[in-house]
Amino acid sequence: MAPGAPPRAAIIRTAAVLVLSAVVLFGSAGTIRILAFWAYLAVLAVACGAGLFVIDPVLAEERMRPGGRRLGVAYLLIALLPFIYWALAGVDRGRVHWSDRVPPALQVVALMLFALALALLLWAMHVNRFFSSVVRIQSERGHRVVDTGPYRWVRHPGYVAAILLALTTGVALGSWLATAFGACCLPLVAWRILAEDRVLRAELPGYADYARRVRVAAPARPLVTGQTRTPVRVHRHPGDVGRTPTMGRNARSRCSAARGAVGAAGRARGRADGRGTATPMRPSACELPSSAAGA
Repeated sequence: MAPGAPPRAAIIRTAAVLVLSAVVLFGSAGTIRILAFWAYLAVLAVACGAGLFVIDPVLAEERMRPGGRRLGVAYLLIALLPFIYWALAGVDRGRVHWSDRVPPALQVVALMLFALALALLLWAMHVNRFFSSVVRIQSERGHRVVDTGPYRWVRHPGYVAAILLALTTGVALGSWLATAFGACCLPLVAWRILAEDRVLRAELPGYADYARRVRVAAPARPLVTGQTRTPVRVHRHPGDVGRTPTMGRNARSRCSAARGAVGAAGRARGRADGRGTATPMRPSACELPSSAAGA
């Protein structure tokens, strides 16, 4: 095998998946005269071929045998979901025609989004050599937090890609029935995100700090330490529309008591300093204008 060439076993597995997907699509449809299926398989073939070169062979082996162990039955059942997806689309498009009236322009847009989702998935797997198929801390491989590539903006770009794939595949194939099936799989993706995030927060050093900086689906706003904001409850009445909000009677009494306590403390400090004057104190939130305190 030439240096940099993908392993022969990976090539065989990839070819087998592509052939099987074509058999399921066209076999369930009963015809090969569906252009959308050919376009979909072409995009899928390009992505799978690119994956042979951009995915680390060690990671590919980890995904097939995580930690050197065989994948469980539950994972194998999940791996069957795409084939069910393809079978539904094939039956709908080629046989029963229950929901195959997807506008061609929408199919083209969905196919483009499908390609972008595959590109995002490959990018995530390229930069993250710990992109395992199961949730586990890979201590034997030096597991660490990855914050480069798409991980600079989202914590789980692979799952973002999976959501896009689930929603666009059926539309690209021209079947609303298959699209509905993909949407039904989204709770499974959400459960996996929560389960993985929980394990990483608890067991992977540095991940909790990374999670505070980067959200699941969007960058977090920068944290400013040492600054807190205490909300002040304001009371409105039906006739107060357009008026400046004011604090209720109980809030005003508490603020008055707080100012009295602050003043007494300042006078006591001044006497202790021998100056007989109150030491200036920082104004409390109660002394701010109503509009600022409630902002």
